[in-house]
Amino acid sequence: HYFAETLPENKADLIGKLQEEGKFVCYVGDGINDSIALKKANVSVSLRGASTIATDTAQIILMDGSLNQIVRLFDLSQDFDATMEAALVTTMIPGSIIIPGAFFLNFQIIHAVLLNQASLALGTGIMMRPLLKWKKLEKAIREPDSNSHADTPEKVRATNYGQNTTALDNTITALTGE
Repeated sequence: HYFAETLPENKADLIGKLQEEGKFVCYVGDGINDSIALKKANVSVSLRGASTIATDTAQIILMDGSLNQIVRLFDLSQDFDATMEAALVTTMIPGSIIIPGAFFLNFQIIHAVLLNQASLALGTGIMMRPLLKWKKLEKAIREPDSNSHADTPEKVRATNYGQNTTALDNTITALTGE
């Protein structure tokens, strides 16, 4: 749902109604009139340069001062949720096998410890995946393939976000000289 040009007293009421319906509410605001709604929302977003009360209340502040990165913010949150879910499953399933196995299947302690340590290592690897993706992206920006005339992965990914890619294009141009 999107609401615009709403009176300050109605903003918090709308958020409350949506939350009562079981909705998760993200509110974007930049003024004094938005402070109550920012506080009440599940996630609150403000902009750099907004009123002090808005930036103090918001959980997320978009530093470029525009909403161009809001789609990327949602993509990052979905990536984070997927990573956390994968890590949780990776560490919980072996644990749920170890405990019954120790009691009913006569697992030896060494097998239980090894399975537990393997699941922790795999969970750590899953949690490191976003860092590895970032390093790969950073390397692609620094060392472009001079033989390729295709779009860089950064441009393709930024375009997939459906956002204004001017800032990213300028960064790529500055780093690669293209």
